[in-house]
Amino acid sequence: MIVDEAQSLPHELLEEIRLLSNLEVPSGKLLSIVLAGQPELAQRLNEPSLRQLKQRVELRCELKPLNLEETSAYIAARIRHADGEPSTIFTREAVQLIYDASSGIPRTISVLCNNAMTSGFALGQRPIGPQVVSDICKDFDVVPTGPRLMVVRPSADRIEGAAVAPRRVTEQSHSGKDLLKMVVRPFRRLSLFQQS
Repeated sequence: MIVDEAQSLPHELLEEIRLLSNLEVPSGKLLSIVLAGQPELAQRLNEPSLRQLKQRVELRCELKPLNLEETSAYIAARIRHADGEPSTIFTREAVQLIYDASSGIPRTISVLCNNAMTSGFALGQRPIGPQVVSDICKDFDVVPTGPRLMVVRPSADRIEGAAVAPRRVTEQSHSGKDLLKMVVRPFRRLSLFQQS
């Protein structure tokens, strides 16, 4: 059983979920329960009245905000799932602005992308540039935090097709020329969002 937005459940319902977790047979529990929610769920489980429910939690995970590369991969995966071609939908600058405005929160990324694509379609703009995303941010009162300083280190486990070049890159242990080679070469090969 999966319970979403569990932080908003009334105390009585959380207690019923705890009682369901008691159901078992000699071979084990009858029901696996997943409570998913916002960070406030952890605060709720710390309430003295929910102590018994908290004691039954066997595994706890926290999803952190996505970084720029993960944001790019997330957007690309959603576009591909809809049978689209990611490189033709958003420019790099638009993806950067979506990342800055969403702070890497997937739900916010999705809202910004969906509305930007709707506006881009209405305006006949393809690929969608940063101006459309900026307008969407204004409509939703989302304030971009500005370009982020990002350190990029090439690695063998980099997900192919999941990179967007950052605006600023720093690396102290390499010369500027070496750093440029490290960053530009992989991003040319792995770029999802190309400017036309």
